Amino acid sequence: MTGTTRAPWSWDGGLAETFDDHVRASIPLYEQAQWLTLELSDEFAVPGSMIYDLGSSTGGLSADLATRHPRCEVVGVDSEPQMTAAATAAHVRANLRFETADVAATHLTDAGFVVAHHLLPFLTRVERAVALTAVAGGLVDGGALLIAEKTLPDTAAAQARAATVLTGYKLARGLSAAQIVAKERALRGVMLPRTIAHLEGELQAAGFTETTTVMTWMNWTMILAVKGTR
Repeated sequence: MTGTTRAPWSWDGGLAETFDDHVRASIPLYEQAQWLTLELSDEFAVPGSMIYDLGSSTGGLSADLATRHPRCEVVGVDSEPQMTAAATAAHVRANLRFETADVAATHLTDAGFVVAHHLLPFLTRVERAVALTAVAGGLVDGGALLIAEKTLPDTAAAQARAATVLTGYKLARGLSAAQIVAKERALRGVMLPRTIAHLEGELQAAGFTETTTVMTWMNWTMILAVKGTR
């Protein structure tokens, strides 16, 4: 009897060196989402407030936020030491630092703008609730959380359609069929996307008063969640 062994998923193990190319080939509208994040940050990154990038990976977005908002302190947080080390080495700004920590339990204070791209699907239901409540609690009134993630389509037909289109997207950007299948197997049971309605419910339960979908591509969604008013 023969079988295959599923390799456990991790962003560690040398992926820091190839991460940026990897996500561009895997995530639709990745660069557009980075641009939109910076544009939206202008409304919420009040001078003197904190900006947090949760799941900061190699730190490119954190560095761009620090450059764009020199009167704000930017903190990039990632659970993988290799990512934090790579980000710290690559991006030096007076108002920027990177921390290795459990992003689901990060303590935020005086935050005007928080980014959590492609993070929440890797957390359990309980971890998501804790993380979102902590973010809402750490935001100033009128502050915002911006998330971008793969969501779960409402029907089996829509799920199959989204999977087919995403496979085509990845193949067109140079990933092999073997690479695509290997990653899908590794992420099975690890990446747990929710429907948009479920996600919006979680955000509201955590204390956010306004949620707006600001970009979509099939089942890849970017949502802006605002806490209260200024």
